[in-house]
Amino acid sequence: MSQIELYGLPSCDTVRKARKWLDAQGVAYSFLAFAKTPDLADRLPDWAASAGMTRLLNTKARNFKALPEDEQARLLADQGAALAAMAQTPQLIKRPVLVTPDLVLTGFDADAWRQALGL
Repeated sequence: MSQIELYGLPSCDTVRKARKWLDAQGVAYSFLAFAKTPDLADRLPDWAASAGMTRLLNTKARNFKALPEDEQARLLADQGAALAAMAQTPQLIKRPVLVTPDLVLTGFDADAWRQALGL
C-alpha cells in the first residue's frame, strides 16, 4: 500500500491506540493533527463522500452532545452545515481518520483496519 495518512487529535486515547496498533503492525503512515492540517475544510467533503457522513460526524462527542437539540438536528440534516462545523471544531470529527489511496475509515476497529490494509 502506498501512502497512508492518519488524522486526529494527539491527545485522544483512541488515536493513540490506533497509532500504537499501526506501529505494532509495521504499517508506515503519516500522522497529521487536525489543528495542523490547514486544508482540513477542503478534505472533509472527500472524507464524507468516502466514509459516509454518518460515520464522519461524531455524534457521541461531548462537543456534539453539548449543542442545543435544534443545532444537533441541523447538523444531522444539513451536510454543508455539518462539514463547516467539523472544520471549525475538529472534535466533532469521528477519530481517528485513516486515509489510504482507496478509502477513508473513521474510528478505530482493528479487524476492519486489518482487512482494509490487507494485513
